[in-house]
Parts: sequence; structure tokens; C-alpha cells
Amino acid sequence: MGADRLDGNGISGPAGGGAGAHPPDDREEVQANVRSARVAGTSYENEYRMLHRDGSFRWVLSHGRVVHDDSGTPQWFDGLLIDITARKLAEQALNASRQQMHTMTQNIPGIVFRALTNESRTMSYMSEAIESVVGWPAEAFLSGSKTLLEQTHPDDKADNLQKAYLSIAEHGGYDIEYRLQHRDGHYVWVWGRGITTYDAQGKPLWVDGIIMDISKRKMVESALDASQAQITSLVRSLPGIALRAIIKDNWPMQFISDAVEAFTGYPAAAFIHGDLNIATLVHPDDLSMLLPTVAQAVANRTTYSIEYRLRYRDGSYRWVWGRGTASYDAQGKALWIDAFILDIHERHAMESELREAHRIAEIAVQSKTSFLANMSHEIRTPMNAIIGFTELLLGTDLGQLQRRHMATVRQCARSLLGLLNNILDTAKLEKGAVELEHADFSLKALITEAADTQRLTAVSKGLELEVHYASTLPEFFKGDAMRVRQVLNNLLGNAVKFTHVGSVHVTAQLDWGVVLIAVTDTGIGIADDRIDKIFDPFSHADASMGRRFGGTGLGTTIARQLVELMDGQLHVESTLGVGSTFHLRLPLQPGQAVEPVHEMLLYELPGLRILAVDDMPQNLELLSLSLGHAGHRVTTATGGVEAMQAFQKQTFDVVLMDVQMPGVDGLEATRRIRQLELTRKLRPTPIVALTASVMSEERCATQAVGMDGFASKPIDLSQLIAEIARVMGIKLPDTEGTTAQTIRHDQSAAPAIDWERGIELWGSGATLGKTIRQFLDDNHSVPAQIDSLLERQDLEGARYLAHRMRGAAGNLCLQTLMHSSHVLEETLLSGYSEQARLAQKDVAAAMHAVDLALNDGHTEPAPLHTASAWPPAVSPQWHHMLRTMLNATQHNALDEGTQEQLAQALHNAGLGHRMAELESALMAFEFDTAQQLLETLFLELAPHSEEPTP
Repeated sequence: MGADRLDGNGISGPAGGGAGAHPPDDREEVQANVRSARVAGTSYENEYRMLHRDGSFRWVLSHGRVVHDDSGTPQWFDGLLIDITARKLAEQALNASRQQMHTMTQNIPGIVFRALTNESRTMSYMSEAIESVVGWPAEAFLSGSKTLLEQTHPDDKADNLQKAYLSIAEHGGYDIEYRLQHRDGHYVWVWGRGITTYDAQGKPLWVDGIIMDISKRKMVESALDASQAQITSLVRSLPGIALRAIIKDNWPMQFISDAVEAFTGYPAAAFIHGDLNIATLVHPDDLSMLLPTVAQAVANRTTYSIEYRLRYRDGSYRWVWGRGTASYDAQGKALWIDAFILDIHERHAMESELREAHRIAEIAVQSKTSFLANMSHEIRTPMNAIIGFTELLLGTDLGQLQRRHMATVRQCARSLLGLLNNILDTAKLEKGAVELEHADFSLKALITEAADTQRLTAVSKGLELEVHYASTLPEFFKGDAMRVRQVLNNLLGNAVKFTHVGSVHVTAQLDWGVVLIAVTDTGIGIADDRIDKIFDPFSHADASMGRRFGGTGLGTTIARQLVELMDGQLHVESTLGVGSTFHLRLPLQPGQAVEPVHEMLLYELPGLRILAVDDMPQNLELLSLSLGHAGHRVTTATGGVEAMQAFQKQTFDVVLMDVQMPGVDGLEATRRIRQLELTRKLRPTPIVALTASVMSEERCATQAVGMDGFASKPIDLSQLIAEIARVMGIKLPDTEGTTAQTIRHDQSAAPAIDWERGIELWGSGATLGKTIRQFLDDNHSVPAQIDSLLERQDLEGARYLAHRMRGAAGNLCLQTLMHSSHVLEETLLSGYSEQARLAQKDVAAAMHAVDLALNDGHTEPAPLHTASAWPPAVSPQWHHMLRTMLNATQHNALDEGTQEQLAQALHNAGLGHRMAELESALMAFEFDTAQQLLETLFLELAPHSEEPTP
């Protein structure tokens, strides 16, 4: 190419690249290079584009130098232009490829490299991402100042080299995880993969690979490993089997804890590998229950919980408890069940023992109940005969010794009956078989009556017995009056029994809507360490109480149980040697006013045809005699079959049916009778159940089979007659308007000799009078003997005589003597000899009163007198005296002036024995007895048209 011509204005011609010869982007750079070479006097070299004739640009390489003259002035350029368009296009293509590769490697989430397989493992390429992993730039590895091997963790180098060499030798790739040290010193977990390239002869040329940062994954894995280790530790420490079972045939185990070996004797691996299955170890009797339970829980998406037995390797079974929940996929398909199995064999054994113990306890309770029911029946049944026939025998002519023995039998039988009632009350309360009534009653009258019951004993001991009923406390309440009375009788009885000097006070008031009754005494008190014991069955305040005062120790137990049954509270405050206060709190509801309840009397019933059924011949004989004497015709049957035969042959007005009998018992016999009546379309015959059982279940059973009434053994004739009247619809007379003619036995029994009751027992007044005379002759020296024994401080001997006297007086219906003997006996039991002397004088006075009554010749009750039959000395002014005395006794008061006038009048009329009886009752403060005596006198001595004012 020819030389370019130069002038002062710059380069011209081809070498200068005139205007339009170069693209604007290249012109300035070319001119600057030429200018610089001219100034420096050096050569230049430029690559630039030239416009071709066809309008395209072609790349050229321009190489030249400046030519100077002798003076050093530049004259021209000598140069060479070479077309390098092809080379430039190749370079551009290579650069584009490199840029593409660079862009791709930079966007790959990792490091891309090429390492030659020479000894130094020279890096021919390393992506810039290496810096983000190890902190060193790619240039450090390309220059050889840093290598991947020296950055590798020492523990990982040997493994990496081994795998790399092995992959090259086997013409394969490698896949490794290792740690690279960061520039700051910490290590980064990476994953590397590489493939070797070989030449035609199989010689390795380089390794192309990728390295990825897996630190986060490793952290997650480490956390998972730690979590897994924790879970594994927890699972191992759990007292049971943790498992995951896939929901498919045979329930393969995805996981099961090692604890399974302790449960079954087989290792966990046996279940994971499918050699064993939990279901195959379940007891066959339990598997049929387990599988449906699990299937239902999976279907309902609920958790199952079940107890079953697993077979151990030695063939034994252990009880386990299993609980599990299924997991589901997005479509709701059950995938697996995560479950836990707990060994409950010991607990189950304990529960079985407890259940067995509970069953035995229930059997024991039932046995106790059955025993008590049977005991009640077995004891009450013969006692029915004992008491009944004793009463009948005492009504016949007996020798003195025989009569004394029979009276002892009767008294002991009644005492045994009282003890039996207490024991049965305790049993019923423990079982919860006591049902409370909910009726209106007068609390004021109830408390007064309870106090009056103990008044005679209290007065005989010189005690003050007072009742304080608050004016703010209503009189009428709703509740079980009988049970409240039972509690009060016990508290008052104990207060009087254990008090020898001082007083007994009963206070009743309202305390925040609750009835508060306090019984306070000045008695012997209770030691602090014994207060809690007094409510225990068969317990006393101290061990000597039972010997000194008698009693079973059941009274306070029954009282507290009854109070708690009524949702009340009973507690005691006491100081030894000072006294005690029993606080009774009852949440009684307000009630309506009620009429007073009168004592049941023995009424005359029209002659009835009675079928009496009992398997005890003695009971049948007693019923025949008692009811026969009352004018009834009694047919007897010794069992249910015989009763049915008798019922089919004749008609009866009422059936008295024993409940417990061998063979066909009373319940079955009643069913057959009712069926017979239904078949023959007969009017139902009233049936009264006779039973010695006191359990409410038996009463319910009698009602269920169609019995109409219920009477307990031993038979109380008045109650039986009243029950017969009730079931037959016979209206009994009102006791308030009843006269002496309508009552078989008059309740106005005199305190000295109860002739009415005595004749009923002994058969005739003559027999009774003869027996009483014999008693007085045999025992006239007893008061003196007692006095002598008291002088010698032989309290036990004196008590024995008082006890004998009390029993004999009761058998002979000598009421005052019986009461005074009882008071003497109780006083002697308390150990107070001074008060016993006063009580002994009362016994002597009572015996004298009996002697006076007998000497007056009244061996039978005096007939009712009319005005025309008055004794000659009786005058009408007696009306005033009798009414005045009646009014005083009704208010528990004495009118000594009127009493003296009446005594003189009766003495003048030859009725001094009647006054002796009246004075004896008044001296003992037995105002009810005195009132009855005065009413009897009024009926006998007053004009026929007059009646005493109640």
C-alpha cells in the first residue's frame, strides 16, 4: 500500500483515515494514536473499521511509522494496512460465547470451574461465585495463589482426593460433600460434582465441575439430626412404644421404638423389616375389638383409645393401652397412623384386684344387709312369740317364782329388741336405706315432749330441766319429725344420764335461717382426746362408760348419721368435769300448722274372718289367741301353698301374710291370690304383710306384688288392729272425742296400779291382786335392804335389787314403783350414793302407795259412776276442785291449797287410796299421769252430764 502524504493539517489519505473513512466511534482513537506516534517519533498500530465501497465496514490493522527529514521534521508516514475482518468476527463470536458462558455461570446457584489434570491442578476457569463462598476472588484460584485443595478441611482432603482419583481412573464422575475454609477462618459446607474430559488416547485433559454452598441445608440437617436425636431420646425414655404404621395390608411399620422389645421380647428391626406385625401379637379375643375400633377412628378422623393384650415372646400376655391418630393427604386419603402403646399390666392387675375387692366388698355389704335382714327376721320372729306368749302367760295363774321368771324374760326380750333396732338403724344409715319423711310438724311440741320424756328421771336426780324456745322461732316446720325426735331423745337422754348435779337446758332458736337446737348440761363432760370418738359406733367418752352407765355406744352415732341425712350438722363442745353442749343445726323448711298427734289406742273392730299365714307355729298361735280374744275368727296356714288352699275354700275379710317363708313365700302367695281374684273376677281381699325385716326394699317388694298394708314383728296388737282398719277402710274414732266405753283399754292408767293393763295381761283383777299381794309380801323388806347396802357402799348390790324391783313392778303394771326403781338403778349406775338415798325413799313411798291401793279392796277397775251412784260424802262442789286441779296439771303446776281440800274430801269419802296415787304422781312431777288420774276421778265422781275440760 502506498505511503500517505502528510501536511501541516494532519494526516491525509488512507493512512490518515480521512473523513468518512472510519466510523465515528473509531476515528478519535485512531487519530489520537497516530498523533501520539508522530510526536514521539515512534511507530503506531491501530485496529479500526473502514467503510467499504459496498457500504459495509471492514476491520483493518494499520501499522506505520513517521518519516523525518535531516532536520527532524516529520515528512510522511510509511505504513501497512491488513484486512482483519475475519479475525475480528471470530473474536466477536468467541467473546459472545464467553459472555454467554459467563452469564450462565454467574446465574448458576453455585461455583463453576475447570481444572486441568496436571500435577498442580491448575484452574483454567473459576466463576466469580467462589468469592461468595470462601471470600477469595476467582482470580486468586486462576493465578494459582489459592487452590481448592488447600482450602479443604483437613478431615475431608483424603476422602476428596480418593474419590477424585477414582472417578478419573474409572472415567466416571464424582459426587462429594466437604468443607471449604472461608477467608475469615470458618468452614462452609459445600457439595461438589465433577466430570473428566479425555483426549483421543484416553488421557485426562481437565475436570469440569460445580460446587454449591449447602451450609443452610447442613444447618437444617444438623437441626433435624439434633431434633431427631432429641425425639429419639424422648422416645427411648417414654414408658411405652411409639410407632408409625402405614395404612395398608398387614400395617407395615415405618417406625417403631426400641421399647417394643421390652413389651414383646422382639427387637424393633423385626417389625421394621416386616418379619413381625403388632396385630399378630394381639390376643385373639381382643383383636376382633381392636381392628374395628381403629378402622372407625380412621374413618371418622378421630383418635382411638383402647386396652388390649399383647403376647410376649414366651407366650404370656400383658395388658397394654393403645392410643393413635391417622394422618391424611390432600385428598383425604389416610396415609399412616401414629400411635403410642403403654404397658398397663400392673395397673390392670391392680384394677382387677380393686374390682375384685370392690366386688367382694359389695358382696360383703350385700351379705351384711342380707345378714341383718335375716337376723332381723330370725330374731324378731321368735321374739314375737317370746314377748307375745310371755304376755299371755303373765295373764294366767302362775306361781311366784314362775311369774318373776316370766317378767324377766319379757323385760330382757324388750331390751334385746331395743338393741336390735339400734344396730339395724346403724346398718340402714350406712347403706343409705333410711328414707326421710317430709311432713308438717310442731317443733315446739316435739322439743317439749322430748324434754317431758326425761323430766321424771331429771327430777328424781334433783336436776333442773328447762326448755327455752325463742319467740322468733316459728313453731311449725317441714321434715321428718320422728327422726328429729329420735335425735333429741338421744341427746337429752345422755345429758340427763351423765349429769348428777345441776341442770339440763334445751334452747331452740333461728340462726341465719337454720334451726339451732342446743342441749347443754352440767354433767361429767368429755376429755378433749375423746370428743371425736363419741360419734364412732360402740364408743364411749371413756372405756368405763359402758360399765358405769350402760348403753351400746350407738346412740350418738345414729344421731349424727340422721342429722347428716337431713343435711344438718351435729357437733359437741365439752369440758371435762364441767359439762357439755351438743349443737344441732337443721335446715328445716317452714311448715303449716298441724293438729297434735295422739297416742294409738286399741279399738274394737267388728268380728272379722282373718287368714293368718306364718311358717312359725308359735306366731300363728299368738295371733290366734290375741285376735281371738278380740272377737275375730282366725284361720291359720303354715305356708304359701296352704294359704292358697284355704283362700280357695272360703272367704276372708283380711289376710295377714308372713313375707319370708320356705317354699312358696308370702310374695309369691300374694301374686297367686291376686291372679286367682283376677281370674274369678273377685273383689281384692286386703292383705297385710307381716315381717321381721326392717329394710325398705322388703316394704317396696310387698307393695309391688299387691299387698295393701305392712306390720312389723314383734307384733304390736294396737298397731296391727289400726293397720287392719286402714286397709279395710274402717274409720277409727277420733281420740279427742273418744269416751271410755269405745276403748278396749283405758289409757288413764293409775301410777300405783294400772288395773286396766294388769287385767289385760293377767286375765282377771283377782289374779292380779293376789299376785301383787304376794309380791309385796316377798319384797316388803327390799327398801330396807337397799338402805343397808347403801350404808355399806355396796352400790352394785343395791342396783341389782333395784333392777329386780323395776322388772317385777313392770310385769305387775305398778307404774310408779317401776319408774322410781328405774331412777334408783340409773342413779346407782352413776355412782352417786347420796342421790341414791333420795331415790330409795321414792321406791319405799311407791311400794307404800301400792299397798294402800291394794288394801282399799279395789282389785278391779272401779265402774263408771253416775250422779245417783255417788258416795254419800261426795258433794257437787267437787266440780270446782277437780277443774282447778286439772287446769294446774295441764300447765305443769301445783295448787297446794286445792290439793289439800281434795285430799280431805277424798279421805272423808273413803277414797284415800285414790288421793295417795294422785299425790305420788304430783310428787314425782308426772303431770300427765296426774292429769289422767284427775280425768278418771272426774268421770267417776262428777255428775254424768259433766265432762272434764281438756
